[in-house]
Amino acid sequence: PNHTLRSCALEDSSRYECKGEHSAKIKRSTIYRKKQDQAWDAMFQELRLYKNKTGTCLVPGGSKPHQKLGRWVNWQRSQRDKISEYRKGRLEEIGFCWDKTCFVNAWDDMFERLVAYRTEHGDCEVPQKYSKDPKLGLWVSSQRVNRDRISTERKERLNSIKFIWKKFVRKKTN
Repeated sequence: PNHTLRSCALEDSSRYECKGEHSAKIKRSTIYRKKQDQAWDAMFQELRLYKNKTGTCLVPGGSKPHQKLGRWVNWQRSQRDKISEYRKGRLEEIGFCWDKTCFVNAWDDMFERLVAYRTEHGDCEVPQKYSKDPKLGLWVSSQRVNRDRISTERKERLNSIKFIWKKFVRKKTN
């Protein structure tokens, strides 16, 4: 049984006034919860910025610049049944996807955009900072970086459009 609240007197409609060891436990618990909330909010803000920059909440967990965020996003997905409705709602408001089908659809969408780029430009050498489609430039770069983790099927699809796996250097045009 929880004796903590029995030893605490209701101070007003929302707070308990506690004495002794119970007071210290509640204060520590409250401080810990506030720190957890602050950490969650900070990561959520980072995800929101990532979404604004890339257009997606699908953060690759293996890429160094976003490794921590990628792990946090995967943790949220794994804790779907345990996190509060409030947090779920906040994530869903920015387009957070809870299941693996998002990854398949997102990859296929980016692949189609790469095919369109190849049709227009004659190659798959999308600059990382491609102003017409910044997300495509980042995606192409991430395919190269993560080539050892990409499925054989996806590699074959990329190879079928003559994807260049090594980074390239654009020739200067005079």
